[in-house]
Amino acid sequence: MSTYSNYKPVYDIIMKRLENPSPAVRGVAAPKNSDVEQDGAWAFSSISEGIAEVDRELRSIKLHPDPILAFGPAPYIPYGEAHISRTPEDMAAAGALLQACFDRRNFFDGTRMEDSMRRIIKDYVDERSGNFPAKFKIYQYPLLLPKGSEGVEVAAYYKKAGIAEGADFNARAVRDFYFSIHAFMMLRNFSLVSLSIAAGTLCLTTGADYVGSIDDPCTGGKEAYTAGVIDTTKVMGSRFAPEINEIITLTGFIYHKADLLARCEAGTMEVPAPLGRNPTPLEFYECRWWDAALPVYFKLSLVLNDGAGVPVDEKWAPLGTRICGSIRKAVDIIIRYDELVDVFHDAKSNEPMNEVHVAGRYGGITAVQDYAAALAACVDEVATCPCTAGDVSHDYALDIAIGSSAWYAHVPHYRGYTQLAETRHLTSEKYAALAAKANHGAFITSGMAHSGEGNALQDQQWNSLTTYESLDPYVSGQCRHCAVICSWVVNRCLYRDDRRGKEAALRKFVREAVHLNGEKAMDGFFGEIVTICAGHKVPEYLVKQCVTAVEAAWKTLRAAGADMALETVAAQVVENHVRLDKAFIATHYHPEAYALRRGISGALSLMFDRTDMAPYPRIIDAAVIHSVKMAKECGAGKRKQ
Repeated sequence: MSTYSNYKPVYDIIMKRLENPSPAVRGVAAPKNSDVEQDGAWAFSSISEGIAEVDRELRSIKLHPDPILAFGPAPYIPYGEAHISRTPEDMAAAGALLQACFDRRNFFDGTRMEDSMRRIIKDYVDERSGNFPAKFKIYQYPLLLPKGSEGVEVAAYYKKAGIAEGADFNARAVRDFYFSIHAFMMLRNFSLVSLSIAAGTLCLTTGADYVGSIDDPCTGGKEAYTAGVIDTTKVMGSRFAPEINEIITLTGFIYHKADLLARCEAGTMEVPAPLGRNPTPLEFYECRWWDAALPVYFKLSLVLNDGAGVPVDEKWAPLGTRICGSIRKAVDIIIRYDELVDVFHDAKSNEPMNEVHVAGRYGGITAVQDYAAALAACVDEVATCPCTAGDVSHDYALDIAIGSSAWYAHVPHYRGYTQLAETRHLTSEKYAALAAKANHGAFITSGMAHSGEGNALQDQQWNSLTTYESLDPYVSGQCRHCAVICSWVVNRCLYRDDRRGKEAALRKFVREAVHLNGEKAMDGFFGEIVTICAGHKVPEYLVKQCVTAVEAAWKTLRAAGADMALETVAAQVVENHVRLDKAFIATHYHPEAYALRRGISGALSLMFDRTDMAPYPRIIDAAVIHSVKMAKECGAGKRKQ
């Protein structure tokens, strides 16, 4: 029996208070000293003062004073020989957690956050029906391989590679998916087992969000996600109990959002009183944090690793997010790369909470056009920020930022590579010209952005805060192109306390490799970056394994943007991604390999943000090009009528 099982009866009594929706009980006011424009939805207690009081009471209970965490017997590690065991007792315990999530779906009525979400959903439904004059609309694109269709390819590869098949495949695939994002982002001071446990816990959220949706990968339904949660039910230690309670409540919010959308479409949702303005970007983001499971996503790994050396508060929120806007935006980027790679998918899947779509509706085309450049800027800004939040907090945030860039483009589910392939005819000419102008390998040094000084990418009226700088072609003297590219590589791929010798070696290598080099293939370039980052404390065979995985990702990316057949791209992405996951796993058996992990995620993020084949800017450009064309065609059709 887990520690949470012992706490649950007491927690349920306290939480039952929130079944009463009256302001006196639930409390609709924001928590004391909370300002949505300055604070974030870091915890359950941030929703309202009434809920904050409940949270304080929950966390004050200490049935088990020993804070030491203990995992159950042999937690599942992806791609190993061990299967996910599913006894009836284990499935019942995990299923009870999922049911508890559903039971909490109405605990948010009347809160500031829920009022904002109602307004956003109402505007979304009105826009679809023609009753809201959106400033810019993202139109559906006829993708041949949409998000969710990858399940067949993943199943085929798991079977071919002897990893898993049948019911065992379903449970392992959903667990491996969530493990992978942790592996790409949680790079230093996190144990392998803890990342797998965190991934299993978060299967509660995907079980609520994915099953039955338009982009469901169809890997087994709720039974698979329930099996993925089993290891969570065996964690012992009082520190974990309130976090499980919070993730259950958060998953209840995901159910609540789906209920609000259904009611709004049916015309039965109560709409809050008009504000006389649109929701602001940070009012939107307060909702989106909960919709995206972010308050618990970054927190679980910190809890399971005693903070992982990152300065945190009593609720495990990183203190740097309150000090540094760059850190806050770097953490937020977990969601934003998702928004970008989903820009076409969400136009089809009835999703009201994609920030790119919301920014287009309220802010117009510029807020959409600037999105990818702003994200790349956020990554490099947190990498270089010198503020008092400190090196550890900035490096932790940068791990999240580069890992987000690397993972969302590469993981098969979001179809980053195949979207690049399906829309390459719209963007190839532009990006070939930009790379030719820079004449430094595949890197692009035009349209380099600054994301702005605020905590959001837009002002309160959704006007983009992004500004740009471009470099003229090199003529003579010190090369600014080399300086910029070297800084990108060093700052993304090395920790601040791991630069002695490595920084000079990286800068020398990059300058010699890219200066006035018109060759875009850059064979071996990213692998050499990873090798230099690894240093001499990691076995050579492990470095080679990681280099092979990174170089395969780059080779397939270039082919996807050129002429590789779509089905070949899709199959290759699955194989490449499993190879990368296995490489990350292998590094965890060597204590100094965090530098190698940083090199992997950093190198991948450079491919996906800063080159001529970068999926993120090319997908957003394709969305704008396609949507402008569709708007003209739809307008012409209306005029003919």
